[in-house]
Amino acid sequence: MISEEDIRYGFSYTRKDLILYALSLGFGSSSSSSSVECATTDDQDADDDDLRFLYECHPYFTSIPLFCLTFTFWATEKNSNNRHERSDKASGDRRRRLGDTSSGRIPSFPPPLMSQQPVIPVQCLVDSTLDLSQYPVIHTCESIRWEQTPPVPMKDNNNDNISIIEPTVDIVMDRKTISVQPKSIGTFVTSQSTVRRINCLRDGNDDDDSSNSTSSILCTIESTVVILGLSSDLVSPLDTGISSQSPSPTAPSSTKKIGTKRKNDAFVGTSSLPPTLEWTYTPARNQALLYRMASGDTNHIHVDTSVWDQMGKSTHPESNDDYDGTTPKVVRRASPLLHGLFTLGVAFRGILKVCPDADQRIQQVEGRFTNPAFVGDTLMVRVWKTPDSVNDDDEDDNTSSTIMLFFQVIQKDSGVILVDSGRAILRGIMGTPTTLETEATTDRRMRSKL
Repeated sequence: MISEEDIRYGFSYTRKDLILYALSLGFGSSSSSSSVECATTDDQDADDDDLRFLYECHPYFTSIPLFCLTFTFWATEKNSNNRHERSDKASGDRRRRLGDTSSGRIPSFPPPLMSQQPVIPVQCLVDSTLDLSQYPVIHTCESIRWEQTPPVPMKDNNNDNISIIEPTVDIVMDRKTISVQPKSIGTFVTSQSTVRRINCLRDGNDDDDSSNSTSSILCTIESTVVILGLSSDLVSPLDTGISSQSPSPTAPSSTKKIGTKRKNDAFVGTSSLPPTLEWTYTPARNQALLYRMASGDTNHIHVDTSVWDQMGKSTHPESNDDYDGTTPKVVRRASPLLHGLFTLGVAFRGILKVCPDADQRIQQVEGRFTNPAFVGDTLMVRVWKTPDSVNDDDEDDNTSSTIMLFFQVIQKDSGVILVDSGRAILRGIMGTPTTLETEATTDRRMRSKL
């Protein structure tokens, strides 16, 4: 196995980071419309539900699980032997106790976790001196599996400095390459990052030595990129076979026969079946600018229009000079690229509309990025419920049962699929409310009587 585990990365986040991330996904806005098979809330109730992600004093304040996907961009090297870096780390620890965290800076791109490790292990290159900078790299697939919901930073009531210390959650992560597969289009490289939460008692010293700390796995992230044009004669394949994620997701498709069943999958219907949810959302013009600050992905392509000529016209054919006139001609100005992980976050908002407490039940989310989205696009999220639940243990034990939701994100005007083969796996039986959902519903009813 080729591993980069010797390099560890760390990050600390605050309640403000959780709230900023929620805002960057559009929570709290109402620029949307939906058609839901079994609507459970009206627009006002939905806005009220959003507050639990946006208001730190909300009685059910919690995190959005996909926030974990930002750690790749925020994390910095943790176990450095460089004297200057150790000095910077100690200084950073002191600032953090005064309320500053890693997110107090604007990270560079590519972030340390990407720039300090090659996109493909040198051992997999036939010629180790090959310059990979000449090959475009495209993010094609993302998967995340949670062992626990991202914890909310809690204040320590026993701390005398509670008024000046902003509580944090500290995490560490490592990354390793688990698959290198050359194909005709290029070479697909899959990396796996294991994220752990550090649990330690702070004693007020500047030395934040975690040797006396314990850690628990928070989530595992798998990310696949394709290095375009990197052919099989230049690469030695690698398959560690250690992926912790489920088999590749399969969304409802007209090529899939009704009743087809895959290992560990629920039955998958066809596209002729109406989705449980069709929800449209038009991101604000400044959405990509806000998301880059919340996620740490500061790539310039989300600010300028440098990739529009290369990629924009393929998903917006009505903008081309040789447009065939199949739909109304639309003059679209060149626009920045929306983050792929932003579209995945929008999909999760759709999942919440089907299962309002999905943030508490979520086990895994995955999807494939098939086309780019741009600022100004109207996104449509389609969600399908599977006909049956999948029970891993006891059929009578709701806590051990899981359900699957399949989803797509499309560009509404053109119909181009942006995120395909999306799948979310949730704990419990659909329709069985959790304590959070029951209490939140009761709270809404009480407010409506006032």
